[in-house]
Amino acid sequence: MATLEIRGDIQQLVYDAREAAGLTQLELARKAGLKKSEILDIEQGDYDGDYVQALASIGHALGFKFTVAMEPAIKVETQHSKPTSRRKSA
Repeated sequence: MATLEIRGDIQQLVYDAREAAGLTQLELARKAGLKKSEILDIEQGDYDGDYVQALASIGHALGFKFTVAMEPAIKVETQHSKPTSRRKSA
């Protein structure tokens, strides 16, 4: 089973967005349909719940578009065809 790794920056992003909106943790929790303790845990990086759903709810409550991206864990090398040599016309 794959696990979701959340970058440490997400807690700072949630905190900054909440502060910029002028909301307390309780106010954001109510708008997002979460508990105040869940907002606190997310901002501290200690949230054990469904991160994706919680972040989507927080994003919606703050007027943000929430997206999830997947990137390869390793660099994938692609094979390029060799350039063909061009002969000059006489």
